[in-house]
Amino acid sequence: MHATTDACPKLHTRLRLWEFADRYVFEPVDGLADLFLSVDRTNGSTNLVEELPPRGPSTNPKVRIVFGVIGVLKLAVGSYFLVITDRDCVGSYLGHAIFRLTGLKVLPCNNSINTSAAEQRLHDLGDEFKSLPLWRQHGPSN
Repeated sequence: MHATTDACPKLHTRLRLWEFADRYVFEPVDGLADLFLSVDRTNGSTNLVEELPPRGPSTNPKVRIVFGVIGVLKLAVGSYFLVITDRDCVGSYLGHAIFRLTGLKVLPCNNSINTSAAEQRLHDLGDEFKSLPLWRQHGPSN
């Protein structure tokens, strides 16, 4: 009899998020990991890497635990990764935990890390503009 092998990779329940200057790296915490998910901070491209980028005094990444990636929001100004930072167990179904999302972090992946603060402010909307209904924000008022 042949042993069955699971072709589908297992989901991880916790990830260590490394926030480097040029990329985000997701490292599985619950078990041995062969590969890490690397996300380019300038354009949102992803790839699997076999090791973490080198760390030193000049590259001091922020590190935090996250519970998963919800998805990627792609807008004209760039991509944004949505990650779960906190959760509460609210029950179970067939032995599997059901969680309620209680914390979320938005990780920007756009060229804003390469632009100056003055250039970034050009894209910032004023408070008076934000208070207008969307249909009035589209074009010049008559």
